[in-house]
Amino acid sequence: MGLAVSKDFQPPRDFRAVCITVAREVTAATIPYVQALAESMGLPRFPGHRILHASQVEQCDSSAVAAMMTIMRGAQSMGYEFVVCNPSPIVRRYLEIYGAATYLQGRILYSDDSGFLRTSLMPFVPPYVPAPRGRWDIYENGRVRSLIPAAEGAVDIAPVDLSQYAIPTVREVVHQGGKTRVLARVPKQHEAFLQVSRYRFNNEEAAGKLDMLNRLHDWYRAKGFDFRGLYLWQAEHHPGELTCVLAFRDRAHFDQFQTLLKVDLGWMELAKPLGEPSVEFHRLF
Repeated sequence: MGLAVSKDFQPPRDFRAVCITVAREVTAATIPYVQALAESMGLPRFPGHRILHASQVEQCDSSAVAAMMTIMRGAQSMGYEFVVCNPSPIVRRYLEIYGAATYLQGRILYSDDSGFLRTSLMPFVPPYVPAPRGRWDIYENGRVRSLIPAAEGAVDIAPVDLSQYAIPTVREVVHQGGKTRVLARVPKQHEAFLQVSRYRFNNEEAAGKLDMLNRLHDWYRAKGFDFRGLYLWQAEHHPGELTCVLAFRDRAHFDQFQTLLKVDLGWMELAKPLGEPSVEFHRLF
């Protein structure tokens, strides 16, 4: 929490959305009141995307799935989109039980290692900022209004501070042996996303091919791309076995590099004499 805010966390000025951070309990006992409160404020009719942060949900039932589908249909009827972000294990189970996971395919998002959420469905997805009692953030014309649904009604609070975003914690209520426990853990985040390209040449070719790979890596470096690391390995007992390792922060960082390669094709002439490598992808922990 409190990490540096990237430009990717700044909503566009024309962004319109209702971002709902779902409370820990969403059941038949709580949903009708919250729905009535939202209706009294006109939220179902607010023209904009609908975003649900569902990572902190610990208790839910079938009514939560029904409410979710109602929100989605309402957004789509106005020409907007709907996404569910980082659903907790119990939310995922209910989505699967009632077949909604298939219906929501492409609309269930997960944060990357930096807390980013990305989708082609809408231009911006606010990161998760914890709110145990739930929170509604209404984005309109470059501004945001934040409220907490409470027993006395919807209470205005200070606009959500996206610099206080967090990588969601996995939380789940487990009933076992007559006892109820809340399990909580922060998912282990990998330190790097690796592209591993393996080449096999005759030992006699090894020195020349290694020089070609070094020139290719020099081209990569000259573009100023911020790799986490860039390595060349040569097998000790088989000099013709060469391995190129490119290390990125995460998959999104790797995708940025792929965009660079599509824009600037200068690397192709350097790579062509090397032939096609065997390519693998790994996560470094």
